[in-house]
Amino acid sequence: MSKKETEKQDIRMQMTLYQMGKVLALLFAVFMILWKTGMLDPLLRIDGKCLFYKVTGVFCPGCGATRAFFALLSFHPLKSLYYHPAFFYFVICYVAIMSNCFLYLHFKGSLMSEKSTKILLYTGVALLMLQWFVKLGFPFLFHKPYF
Repeated sequence: MSKKETEKQDIRMQMTLYQMGKVLALLFAVFMILWKTGMLDPLLRIDGKCLFYKVTGVFCPGCGATRAFFALLSFHPLKSLYYHPAFFYFVICYVAIMSNCFLYLHFKGSLMSEKSTKILLYTGVALLMLQWFVKLGFPFLFHKPYF
C-alpha cells in the first residue's frame, strides 16, 4: 500500500471515530439534561446490579464505570480513578482524539496516525483487562472485596 493510500485510510478511520464521538457527545448532553432535571431519578433507583454480575456472580470489566462517571461529573477525579481506572483513561483518549480531529478539520492541523490511535485504544483495552483481573483477584489476595 502506498503512503498516500495509507494516509487516506488513516483519515477515514479518524473521521469515523470523530463522527462516533460526536454522537457520544450528543448522547452525553441529553443524559446531562435529563439528569439535571431529575428525569432520570426513577431509573437510577432501580436494582443497580449489572446483568453480567447477576448471571455469573463475577464483576464484569465495566463494573465501577458508572460510579466513576458520576464521580467525574462531581469533580472527584481521584474517586473516579479508584472506581474504574480504565474509564478515566478512555475519557482522556476521547478528548485527545476529538480535539485532534477537530483541529485537523477546522485548522488543517496534523492528524494522528492510525498506528497512534490504535496504540491509544489497545492500551485502553489492556488497562481495562488489567483492572478487571485486579478486581477479580483482590478478594482472594486480601480477603476483602475491592468495593
